[in-house]
Amino acid sequence: MIAAQVTETLSSITTTLNVHLNIGQSMVMNTTEVFVSMETASIASLSNKLIQQVGNSQIRIPSIFNSSLNNNASVSLQVSSFY
Repeated sequence: MIAAQVTETLSSITTTLNVHLNIGQSMVMNTTEVFVSMETASIASLSNKLIQQVGNSQIRIPSIFNSSLNNNASVSLQVSSFY
């Protein structure tokens, strides 16, 4: 029950921030209960991008990044973790 409520709350936050975050802007919420990082980026900026997560984990997008979207299109990147 609580997990469903957390998922619903994060979904609402994500929807709201998708409207208000401009390309290059990010938001991080790090509490004792949850970590959420959200960023709006252009497709062109994703090449070789490093995304830091909780602890020492990370995601690196390859330097050769192919997409069907044009380079000016924007995407939202979100990392969530529950403790």
